Amino acid sequence: MPAPSAVALPLPGDRAIAPVPSGAVVAGAAEGVPGGGRRLGRLPRRVPPVPQPSLLADDRFRAFLVARVLAGAAQSALVYAFLLLVVDETASATFNSLFVICSILPAILFGLPAGVAVPIEGMTISSSSSKRLAKLT
Repeated sequence: MPAPSAVALPLPGDRAIAPVPSGAVVAGAAEGVPGGGRRLGRLPRRVPPVPQPSLLADDRFRAFLVARVLAGAAQSALVYAFLLLVVDETASATFNSLFVICSILPAILFGLPAGVAVPIEGMTISSSSSKRLAKLT
């Protein structure tokens, strides 16, 4: 059996479709495939996405974001103050290193597994949690 010849596929925007020589491999040419032997055509036009409102336009999200940034800054200031306290009291590089390791270790031990365990999409809230959230709002 001779090798199949190459098919010149039309470029996007071409109006004419080149004839397919006999024995050429085209989309779905395998036996038993429904609609086998049909030529590759144009892709359907994509529907433009619907613009979504910005999260920053939501007052509750902005309040959450500001609170989160301020809490992170306060926590970092406390860790730095404790590090200065350890430096003043001990003047030892060993204790400084031990303090840094002990302040980072919980984030590594609990943060990485928690990030894997919590799904990004499809997260559900139990009914008791949703009732508590409804009372807060």
